[in-house]
Amino acid sequence: MYKNEFVVCLKTKDGKILRDNNGVIKLPFGSEYSIYLKNLNSRKAKVEISIDGEDVLDGNSIIVDGNNISEIKGFLKGDKAKNSFKFIEKIKEISEYRGDKIDDGLVRVKTTYEKEKVEIPYYTYRDNWFEPNIQPRVTYSTHTNTQEVKSIFRSCDISPQNCVSL
Repeated sequence: MYKNEFVVCLKTKDGKILRDNNGVIKLPFGSEYSIYLKNLNSRKAKVEISIDGEDVLDGNSIIVDGNNISEIKGFLKGDKAKNSFKFIEKIKEISEYRGDKIDDGLVRVKTTYEKEKVEIPYYTYRDNWFEPNIQPRVTYSTHTNTQEVKSIFRSCDISPQNCVSL
């Protein structure tokens, strides 16, 4: 499944990726599988997973770095996978033991991306107008071999009365 630059697949024990058909993946009863996660975004994604309504990550979430993959092979207890994922048939005894839930047979993956970093441009105030990203001018002295940096600009935070000389 693909949504918002994030891919979620189920993989069989032998490494075969199972394809979905309109959001449905058919898996034979008794099959062990893992959950394969791929973040196609450059930002980190926080991931929460549940199967049959049960939290897979022991009350935690995992971070999948931007342009990276992760694979969950079973229910986590702490930082270790304790029970592998296995698709079983819901027989009468199971229904009597744990009841019927609306989430039975569903794998849910919730992703939240980190906030985008906004770069604030640096502006320089010069001759009553703002100029973006101006670097100090470099001049060379004719009397020595040293480089001398001189600025003819003033830096300010939008209003000229708050300007300071560089």
